[in-house]
Amino acid sequence: MSTPSNDANETTIHELRRAVPQLKASLSNVMTVAADSLTYQLALENTGQQAAATAPTQSIGAALEEFYKHCDLVAHLLVTALDCQAVSQLSGQFFPSPVVGGSATEEVEKYQEFLLGLDRQVNGLEQIIATLSNMASDLSKPMK
Repeated sequence: MSTPSNDANETTIHELRRAVPQLKASLSNVMTVAADSLTYQLALENTGQQAAATAPTQSIGAALEEFYKHCDLVAHLLVTALDCQAVSQLSGQFFPSPVVGGSATEEVEKYQEFLLGLDRQVNGLEQIIATLSNMASDLSKPMK
């Protein structure tokens, strides 16, 4: 049985697996644009003329902007995956334990275990709420 945090973590990891090749392609594009730009600048210095056929098709600034966008996405997905993993570990600590009937003394002991389990679950939920609140406040901050 999967928990919501495990599902979110799997989704995040799936998105991360898709984002890494895009990041590689973006880096490759930056390197290509930089090489084209450098070649164009050297040709201008050597010949003193502009050769329209050798002009770079994309500016280095636009290529870098796209690369940084992919870097930010990968960083965000990594942080989200770590947060999902922490929430999953917390929710595993406070998994509810069933109460089964028996003799009167066993029922009292089971009821006490049940109350302790409820207390652990409430504490776990408080920690999850605090974690989610921290994540929400972090997400509401502007990215650098």
